[in-house]
Parts: sequence; structure tokens; C-alpha cells
Amino acid sequence: MRGKARRKAEERAPLTTPASIWELLGMCRAAAVDPEARSEGYGLAGLPLQRDAWRFYKLLLPIALLGPILTCVMMLLVLPHYVADVIRVIDTVVESVLTSPFLCIMLIAVPAVAGLVMNVLNIGALLLRLHRGLQPAPLPPSLACCELLHVVVIPAYKEPLEVLHRTLDSLASQTVTRERVVILLALEDADRGASATFEHLRQRYKGTFAGFWGTVHTLQPHEEAGKASNVNTAVRLLYESIVVDGIDPEAVMMTVCDADSTFAPRFLEHLECAFHRQPDGKDFLYDSPLNTPLNTWGNFLDKPFNWIVLHHELKRCLAHTSTMFLGRAPCYSNYSLTLALAHKMDYWTVDNVPEDIHTYNKVSLINRAALPTVPVYSLIVNDLVPGMSDRFVQAKRHSWGITEVPWLMAIYGHPKVEFRTWLGLLLQSLSTEIMAASLPVNITLFFPVTWQIVLGIAPLARYFLLAVMIYAFVLSAVAENILLFFVWYVLLRDHPTIRKPRVLTLDLQPEGPSLAGHLGDWSRVTKGASGNRDVLCVTRFGVWGDAKSYTVFVFGRCLTHAPARPALLSNRVQVPRILEAHSMNSDL
Repeated sequence: MRGKARRKAEERAPLTTPASIWELLGMCRAAAVDPEARSEGYGLAGLPLQRDAWRFYKLLLPIALLGPILTCVMMLLVLPHYVADVIRVIDTVVESVLTSPFLCIMLIAVPAVAGLVMNVLNIGALLLRLHRGLQPAPLPPSLACCELLHVVVIPAYKEPLEVLHRTLDSLASQTVTRERVVILLALEDADRGASATFEHLRQRYKGTFAGFWGTVHTLQPHEEAGKASNVNTAVRLLYESIVVDGIDPEAVMMTVCDADSTFAPRFLEHLECAFHRQPDGKDFLYDSPLNTPLNTWGNFLDKPFNWIVLHHELKRCLAHTSTMFLGRAPCYSNYSLTLALAHKMDYWTVDNVPEDIHTYNKVSLINRAALPTVPVYSLIVNDLVPGMSDRFVQAKRHSWGITEVPWLMAIYGHPKVEFRTWLGLLLQSLSTEIMAASLPVNITLFFPVTWQIVLGIAPLARYFLLAVMIYAFVLSAVAENILLFFVWYVLLRDHPTIRKPRVLTLDLQPEGPSLAGHLGDWSRVTKGASGNRDVLCVTRFGVWGDAKSYTVFVFGRCLTHAPARPALLSNRVQVPRILEAHSMNSDL
């Protein structure tokens, strides 16, 4: 069946596109789905919409406040009456453990070694799989007739062309043959430049992909503006076209991404390999590591960014990536699924905002809350927001994930929802979307009773607890930094669309102007004066032999002039000729 689907896909390459994007606009308006007229028979069709959960929104605040209120009651009203007892128990337990060799081994040494071993095994296995993501993943000969047709859905709304160019360039460099890659650009009617954007991109990438399709979504009264309603319309039209052409939807793998997504060259290849590793891969989501800030060098050099934002995003991405091997985490932003699964889950809920988490929950309902996400150990990199204000806007959008809790309440008792599956998803959403956000672990440090206990216990117990916390912190920090450096210096080292620093040794000619007075103390980064976005960043300088040489980071392939900002350089300085070039990239 899939071999037949692949042959049909090849026969139609390049896929046809309407002469005008506004023809598709009429199609989208005609295909707008009335939520009251949906079929009740197949898959998850007929499940309550997000608006059916509005009546439960009033419960969110009490649920979110429950944890902090109980904590305050415990720390302010209950625990102060038992401070002496708590101190006595802690001192007794710590002294007993430290004075007994058996208890010291069983309760300190064994857990410490076990935690270390588990971290080493988890990180080691994860790094091994991520490294394999750089290697070819050919299908065995028995599956040669089961190759998938890849459709990459890119929802875009007023996106800069250079951002879309970068995304499409990364897709154009995929190792999967172009006859099996189709681009579906999902645009919005509210974007006045949608038609020009589509025509420009279609002409620029003409012949690069098997097809370059475009849809225009017109917001309906019952819809919420955002990714879900746009992707819903685009994929419904895609399904209609695929079925009409006789292609098996189970042989069509869709990747839904953001407009600023940069794909590793072998992503689609490893996605297909992950699909065929499953006994029945059509009912799973496929997710790659969350990597928002790992193209930080490009953002850092183009414009200043906030270090607090960077730190938060790094922690968030590393936490998600570190759970890929042994943990359970929902997909975010970029994910893949078969067209058959999209049809089975009744596509995307048009009035839902957190479409990625919502998709995860709907797929979990289909496979009964098993592990619905299959990891793909190949990177998709997204842009990092530069400042606190942009991060605040992004955080507000992420906070819509809390609305999954009332939606799960709304589907309780539905004939297509099993109780055990529903209860597991509800508890998971309560834990991840509400309790983890509303009750941080270190909140107890702000209560006086905590410090009464800390200062009241014996010094031996205090040092022991401090050592335990330091050990846990160091273990976590080492694992995170190993993962971060591995991603940056190994996985992204030769990434073709992410510019990496080149280390150049410059020879200062005696007759040329001296750079020492200008570059010696320069630690900031600016754009290049040549207009091609090349930048120069001095990291250190010194003297080697008789020639003065400076080691610098250069982004881009050529450096014609030193940056000429009056605040940093008093005059324009000619860059001397390059004596040596050492690159983190192999293509310098």
C-alpha cells in the first residue's frame, strides 16, 4: 500500500499549485468546518471543543492557589508549634546515620552512587543517540518500498522573508530525496502580504521540492486566532487532496513546525527511521529535542539579548532534552505525525491556543495514555527571544497550557474517553501545568520557620544537609553542561544554516594602522560595516614571534572592514590580511 502511495507521489512531482493563492482562499472558506456539524463516527470526532470547557475556567484559580495556601498554612500555623520536635528528629536521624557504618553505606553511599550511575547512563545513552542523529539512517532493503511522503506544514503570519528563507533552506538540504518532500505554507488572510510572500517563495524554491503548496486561512467566528485554527484548515485541505489522488494517508508523514525552525540535514531521514522502528508507527507523535536558544551565537551577534532569558530557556530546553531517553514529556512547537493520525484525532481544535500540548493529549486518548511520543534524535532549532518584554509575551502564550485542565474536565464521561486514560491525563496536566508552576520547591526558604529549624539543628546535621544539596546541585549542573556543550560543539558544529564562529589569526602589517588601541579592550559585538552582516568580536590578543597577531571570532565568509561604530571605534580600520583560519565548521 505504501509502495503504491510512494509511486503516486512520485508521479505527481512536482505537485500542482493553484495559479493564484486567492483561489485557495476560496477553497479555505468553503472548507471551514462548522463545529456543530462534525461527524461523530470516526476517531475523536465529536469531542468537546475548548469553548465547552469555559465553564470550568473558574476552577483554575482555586486549584492553582490550593498548593500555596496549604503550604502557607503548614509553614505559618502548624510547623511553628513543632519546631523543637523537628530539630530533635533531624539531629537524631543524622547522628544515627553518620555514626553507623551500615546506615551510612545504605542511606548515603548507595543513593549517591546510584544517582551518579543513573545520571551517567541516562546522559551517556542520550548523547549516543543524539550523535547517531548525525549519521545516515538508511532503511533496510525490506522497507525500501515503504518510504514516506513528507509534508512540512509551516504556519506563517507576517514572518520576515529571511526567517522563512532560513527554514526552507534547511529543508532544501535534507538528505531525503526532493521527490518525497512537500512544503505546505499555511498563511493567514489577515496578512496583507500573504500572496506576495507565497509567490516569492514559490519562485525562489521552484524545482527544489516535490511540491510547494499554499493555503490561506480566514478566521471564523467560532475560531481562535493562532496556530491551531490555521493548521487545522491547511491539513484538512491536504487530506482531501491526498485522498482524491489515491495516496494512503498512513504513508504521509506531516511535520508541523514554526516559521523560524531550522532543521538538521538528516532530520527527515531519522524521522522516517523512527517511524519504521515502531510495530505500528501511524498512531504516534514524533518529537525532537526542544532547542530554542541553541542558535544563540546568531542572535547574540545580531542584537543584544537578556542573559536571564537565555538562562531560563537553556534550563527549559535541557530539562526537556534530558527526559527524552527515560522520561515522559509532551511535544512542543515542532512535532510530526501521519496524516491518518491527524484525521483520526479530528485534526486540530480550532478554538484552542496551546495546540502542541492539546495534540499530545488527543493522541494520548487514542493510544490510552501510553507513551504517545517517539523521540527523534535529530535537532530542530528555533530562535531565542532577545529581551524580557518579548519573553513575557511568549510566557503568556505558554501559560495557555493551563487551559488543558478544564478541557480534560469537559471530556469526562464522553463515550470515546476511557476513565483510566482520562484520569492519568488529568493528573499529569494538574502536575505539569498548575502545581509545578504555582508551587516552586524553594518557596519554603521565605518562611521564618525554615530558618529557625536550619539554625537550630546541630552543626553536623546542618553541614550534612548542605553537602546533600551541593551534591545534588553539582550532579545536575554537570549533566546539564555536558549536554549543552555536546549539543553546541558536536551536534551543531557543522549545521549548515547556523553560523558558527571562525577563529582567525590576523597579521598586522607594519605600514597598516594599529588595531591595538581599538580592539584591545573591545568585548562588545557589532554588525559588520560591509553590509553583509559579518561581525568581528575580539576575544583575546597577544604577540606570537615577531608579528603581532590577534585571535578573533568572525561570522560569515569574508571580513572586509572592522565595524565602524563611533561608540566603539574612533575611525574605520582596514582589516589586515588573514594569515591562518581555523574553523569550528568544516566548510570555511
